Amino acid sequence: MTLSELVRAVEGNDLVLRRIMALTWKPVASNLRGLGWPPDLHDDAILVAYHQLSRKSHTISDPTQVVAWLTSVAKRHIMRTVNSHEVAVGLNADLQRVACGPLTHGRSDLGLDSGLLEHLAEGLTDLDLEIVQHLALGFRSLEVAGILDVAPRQVLEVRERAKRLVQNTEWDPRSRTAAIIADPQPAAEQHSIVENAIRTLPPRQREVLNYNVYGGLAPCDIARQLGITANSARVSLHQARSSLADRLQLSPETIKDMLDLLSTIAASEPDGPDASVETHPEMIVIAFDVARLRQRSKRLREAAQARLGEIVADVLPGLAELLPAGDAVLVLQPLNTWAPGYVASLTMRIQRALAANNARHVDRLNLRVLVDVGTVNGGGRAFSSQLVINQLRLIESEPVRDVTNASAAALAMFTSPRVHELTIRAPGHALPENMAFGQPIIIVDKSYQTLKAWPLLVTDHRVRSA
Repeated sequence: MTLSELVRAVEGNDLVLRRIMALTWKPVASNLRGLGWPPDLHDDAILVAYHQLSRKSHTISDPTQVVAWLTSVAKRHIMRTVNSHEVAVGLNADLQRVACGPLTHGRSDLGLDSGLLEHLAEGLTDLDLEIVQHLALGFRSLEVAGILDVAPRQVLEVRERAKRLVQNTEWDPRSRTAAIIADPQPAAEQHSIVENAIRTLPPRQREVLNYNVYGGLAPCDIARQLGITANSARVSLHQARSSLADRLQLSPETIKDMLDLLSTIAASEPDGPDASVETHPEMIVIAFDVARLRQRSKRLREAAQARLGEIVADVLPGLAELLPAGDAVLVLQPLNTWAPGYVASLTMRIQRALAANNARHVDRLNLRVLVDVGTVNGGGRAFSSQLVINQLRLIESEPVRDVTNASAAALAMFTSPRVHELTIRAPGHALPENMAFGQPIIIVDKSYQTLKAWPLLVTDHRVRSA
């Protein structure tokens, strides 16, 4: 296939994307060097450009110019990075004129309120939305025109269209409905990631989900409270959960487990959803996931999850905390359980337990395991810490799934960059001869955050004693 044909076929096809990366990475990096951008900024920016290509290749009118297109996207990402000191805490004068005042409780990051973005999307094109988001980030009109390669007049026209779309809605602070719909927004750092995400939902979705999670109400009871039909309450609840899954980039099953845990915690807290969250000291966090779980029947799926619990209990007896998270199970251990050879010992113990469990059943389990170290929320909210959210994004990502599915081994082991560094550099943490780290797996999430996982390759798959 030619490069143009590859570009036309890249959306949703990771193999094609890898081929395009192999053909274009060096030319794009060369272009960025020619434009004078520092080499240490290139890798993340180019990865962001490929992520955009995998979603928006249909917008490229001339596929033969894909290198120029990738260079432009990477350049814009670098400009956002190097100009971060110019980002205002509140909206600048440009955006204030767009929205007639601060947007939705005075947040400057328009991306945090996708309810507003969804509203604006009804009357603006994708390029128009990108212009508005740049204005929200604090860039002036002429800077936006330069970054996005559009005429200054177009920026001014988009600003006026956005102003008309925002007027007389709940996002217009002058609107009478704003005072009714808007609820107080406590400081974000006081709450868990999941609870902060709930606060960014559109008003009806947020209200229904709050009644369900913090009030423990079923859809029929929510309907009576809000004066709507039970079906409307069910639809809004489903939309709220789907919106959370999209915002947090996690599976619907994981979101359901997180909301169930949050509901249980909220029921025991007299202060309700506004109770602040404390953090644990640093902990070891291990995510266990059964490969191809959703491809099994309900009976086999439930049996596989029960077997996973047995394997975890065999590998790590006397656990302090064990949390469900969709298809995965999270294990938290105090950092003082870390010892020389921790990763190698953990890998061999999981291999032994998994081999013994598989020997007793016809349905053979394949596991993905990801180990990380860091700070997590306390009060039962560890599942909604940023470290855990990133860990679940990684273990549920297609690249990690691909590595697991391609491996002939029953266990696919991964570590975070920090655990990888601890393992290869700290004295006494070296791996045995039959284990070695492969090349890191890199994913870019929807917020353009780069996440890495290091696969641990075991060349001798025979179970050995620790």
